[in-house]
Amino acid sequence: SSADEAMQAIDAIKAGGEAFLVDLELAQLDATVSYWVTDRLSVYLIASGVRYEGGFLDSTIESFHERTGLGDFQRDTSARDDVNILVNLKRAQAEFYEAPVRDGLLDPTIGIRYTLARVPDPWNVIIEFAAKVPLEDGGPRPLLSTGVTDWGSQVTFEYTRGRNAYYLSSAVVRTGGTTPVETSRRWLPSAIIGYERALARNASFIIQGQAARSPYAPEDTDLLELRRDKYQVAVGLR
Repeated sequence: SSADEAMQAIDAIKAGGEAFLVDLELAQLDATVSYWVTDRLSVYLIASGVRYEGGFLDSTIESFHERTGLGDFQRDTSARDDVNILVNLKRAQAEFYEAPVRDGLLDPTIGIRYTLARVPDPWNVIIEFAAKVPLEDGGPRPLLSTGVTDWGSQVTFEYTRGRNAYYLSSAVVRTGGTTPVETSRRWLPSAIIGYERALARNASFIIQGQAARSPYAPEDTDLLELRRDKYQVAVGLR
């Protein structure tokens, strides 16, 4: 049967030692509440929820691969409409073929932010400290929580002129653990450069580029693609 063939293919991937099969889709919602203690000092809380799905975009992805000639990348080894996670980096394990949870609350983040100028004119510097704290005691929650506290700090330089703003941020995070597979690196620096254009009083267009250190070290994986620094460009509306 096709299910038996898929399991045989997964067993073959696992026998290779450092193969991973991740075929999930997720939707995440973040809600942020902030409070200004003074005209320069504020505190905030970020609460997040997530839902995991298996096959909402399967047919779209497969059609894209077929039309662009990219090949199927062994997608026939993953069952349609399942979450499928395998990972298995250097036998660190983590295999669930259906999600251990379909939805739930992620760990909340609490933070404090200080801005040198309440209104940039035209320069401003923003200093921030934050911590992600476990929502529940009792260790990790698969796909929801590492069960330990992460903390980080960030410094942002901002230049504003009219409806345009430019900013540069440098940050470092000290992670207490990772999931679903533990990694060796704990200190993860990153940097962001961005541009924001005010479209209306309460709406802005944003484009930003981010560079971040990979959480994977040579002792975690021999795959160079995973150990390389990560670069990402994001475009959105606020």
